[in-house]
Amino acid sequence: MSREAGGPPWTGREGLALAALLAAAAFFFTWNNRFPIGLHADEGKKVRFILGASPDFHHPLLLIQAARWVRPAVGAAEPEVAALAGRAVSAAAGVAVLALFYLLARPAAGRRAAWAGAAALAATPLVAVHAHYVKEDMVFTAAVLAAALAWRAWLRSGPSAGRAAWLGASLGLAGSCHYKAVLLAGLVGWTLTRGARPHRASAGQLAGLAAAALAILVLVHGRELARVSAAGSGAGLMFADAVGGQDVDFYPVPYFFSFHLTRSLVPGLGAGLLGFAAAGAWLAWRAGARRSVEDGIALVWCVAFYLAVEFSPKKPPPDFGRYVLPCAPFLVWLALRGVAGLWARWRPPVARILLASLAALAIAAPAWRAAEVVGGMGDDTRLALERRLTEQGGGMRVLREDYAAPSVQGVQSLAFVDLERARLDGYTHVAASSFRFERYLEAERIAQQRPGVARMAAFYRELFRLPYEEFRPPVPGYAFSNPTLRLVDIRKGALPAPVPRPRS
Repeated sequence: MSREAGGPPWTGREGLALAALLAAAAFFFTWNNRFPIGLHADEGKKVRFILGASPDFHHPLLLIQAARWVRPAVGAAEPEVAALAGRAVSAAAGVAVLALFYLLARPAAGRRAAWAGAAALAATPLVAVHAHYVKEDMVFTAAVLAAALAWRAWLRSGPSAGRAAWLGASLGLAGSCHYKAVLLAGLVGWTLTRGARPHRASAGQLAGLAAAALAILVLVHGRELARVSAAGSGAGLMFADAVGGQDVDFYPVPYFFSFHLTRSLVPGLGAGLLGFAAAGAWLAWRAGARRSVEDGIALVWCVAFYLAVEFSPKKPPPDFGRYVLPCAPFLVWLALRGVAGLWARWRPPVARILLASLAALAIAAPAWRAAEVVGGMGDDTRLALERRLTEQGGGMRVLREDYAAPSVQGVQSLAFVDLERARLDGYTHVAASSFRFERYLEAERIAQQRPGVARMAAFYRELFRLPYEEFRPPVPGYAFSNPTLRLVDIRKGALPAPVPRPRS
């Protein structure tokens, strides 16, 4: 691949091009980000933490603390303002991901390829949509890329006190975002202590690395570190969920280790980009000892982050795609590697025209999809249902599931409700969401599944024998945006019996 690095990337025309890309990405990542808090199931809890409630430590606190720092600059202490502050942090982290990717790709790929890769990354649904949510995944991905830059410097130039502090601070940032930082620390730690001799760290360098990581953790968490029992309880719950799953389990073997490939990466990055990434991974693997540092990091880190979430049965719908977000920059790097490798091999003009056309399509298709999803975030199907009920007047009384409610949480699932009692209490309709019922209808077909899942699926099948009106989004739903809703008339006919709640 090209190595036209040159001077610093923030000067001259290169700096202007990079600034224009980051400014456009910042606009895209904040476009339509004023949607109601209730459209994302987790945002209500995050907003309470931002406004001062004691956090539950289901994740480390960098996102929450950063939003607390930003909120006074955004406006008053109201939930909507706190949500905007949290979304602004995610958007800023998304911009940081692009800048860090550019810095990682530029020395080996060259300016133009690095710029094109960063633009392609920004225009994927996986990145663009998750830059809109008050969730830790985008902040963690930025920290992973910061660690990748530090690790590349270490591998290329060897250990030093400065590089140890840089790497430690990056790992501290990752550990302040997400518990998956344990995997990142493991990837780095093995080479630091037992890898090839040029990359081993001295005791003093390891101490400096640990001190830098600890300093970041203390700076981010501050007085919250005193709540040791709450932190241990929250972290323990998250690790237990990762190992034991949640209300449905999706194990890797029934899907031949391709659940996240087909359900998360293809919708989030596009089949074309993944095809080029596969070609790049093959070329990087074939290179052997001639493999670049960037290729090695991309291959090892991408596979590690993918398998960590693929092995876990915890893949909670509707947005399990966020778990593979740290893989996205490395897959885009491998896609650049694939395009460059094929370009060098396909010398006839017709072949190169075909390759350029395929590469353009691989970028354009997910970009179109990302624009569709982000453009529809402000007019969700749940808001359309509310308009429909308002137009109808007071003749309908509707009981909603959590993913069918636009700004307040409904019941967790209609399956847990005694609908006969609800009918006697005056409810005329219930609103079911595809974000809830589709998980059970799919999961019951898997042999290795919880017993209660079949009962949940049977409940919804029986419920949908009643008359219902369906609210479909203009484009297919993605992440927490735009589920298909069914407004079921329960005034007449036999109703399904409630399903016992599973014991937590």
